[in-house]
Amino acid sequence: MMVLFALVTMVSCKDKLPENISSAVRWSEVHLNSLNEVDSVIIKLTDKDIENISVDSARSLYVRHNISYDEYNSSIKEIDELLKYNAEYSNYDELKNRKYHFTIENRLRWEQGQGLIKNNVDKLMNKVIFNEIK
Repeated sequence: MMVLFALVTMVSCKDKLPENISSAVRWSEVHLNSLNEVDSVIIKLTDKDIENISVDSARSLYVRHNISYDEYNSSIKEIDELLKYNAEYSNYDELKNRKYHFTIENRLRWEQGQGLIKNNVDKLMNKVIFNEIK
């Protein structure tokens, strides 16, 4: 009976990720949420919206997208670097069940998702640069 109890206890007590890896995963989720938030606005912009948007708003969206994108990619690289030296943690649920960009989660084709975001970000950048040249 005692052996059965010990076996059930060991199986139910799943090891947790080390704090440094767990923290990196949480930060990547924070950065992903920020990126998803700004990209969900950018993806909905039409050419007419971009034409009518103020330069300050265009600059704000452009900068926020770039900062969020860089921070998210940096946090993913940090996780990859940590796992390179701690490969035994690669199969943990926290790592296997990570969220991805909403265009990947929703299986959007390039022209519906990432391509549209890239095109709109480029248009926002052009609006900002064209205004600064004036």
